[in-house]
Amino acid sequence: MAGRPWYAQGADLLHRVTVLGVLGYSGYLTYVIGRTLKHNYEAKLLRQQAAAAATTTTAEIDLTESSNTSESCTDTRQSNPN
Repeated sequence: MAGRPWYAQGADLLHRVTVLGVLGYSGYLTYVIGRTLKHNYEAKLLRQQAAAAATTTTAEIDLTESSNTSESCTDTRQSNPN
């Protein structure tokens, strides 16, 4: 590097640092976006599982209530003299 002027060497160094910085920052952003997408996907799955569990619980409660209602209706009809 002794044959090149100092400003050419400085420009070369600045260019190398800039390119490495751009590549490093691009890699970092790629990692962050990937991590965010992964966390959002996991959160979506958890919401779906919670909704499915809530729907199942509600359906079980509805079935229990409807069976109790039908028994009470049957009992009411049997007690009517008509």
